[in-house]
Amino acid sequence: MKHAVLTSIAHNITDSFASGAGLMVGVYDIDIWAAVAETPSRQLDIDFLTGECCSATSGHLAHAIQLYVKALPDLCRRQDVDISDFTGLKVRFVGAPPLHRVEITVTDRLGRTSKDIYFGAPLKRGKVLDRLGRLRPA
Repeated sequence: MKHAVLTSIAHNITDSFASGAGLMVGVYDIDIWAAVAETPSRQLDIDFLTGECCSATSGHLAHAIQLYVKALPDLCRRQDVDISDFTGLKVRFVGAPPLHRVEITVTDRLGRTSKDIYFGAPLKRGKVLDRLGRLRPA
């Protein structure tokens, strides 16, 4: 099991969910940013291993989350990893377009944890200048 493969799977499932089309689970219309805008804190946490969502969501969004939870084991098999290699797969959607971001936290069975932050749609990493003035992923 490679942690990088797990983070790639997490990015793929999150990008599909955030895109609004839901192509990974068939065509399923999802407006995650509208759901985020309805929360007082302007953020929404989803655990894609258990299907839990931290705040009250519509039945439509809760159903979409469950579809992705069911699709995750198959995506893992296609990448030659087991779903049990994940001990945590949490995603936080924050803000509203165009200033929104997605924070993906992955924990593997060895306890290694990584947190990646993406912006925009499709999800892209932020860019920073390195010490030589070159543009690099954050």
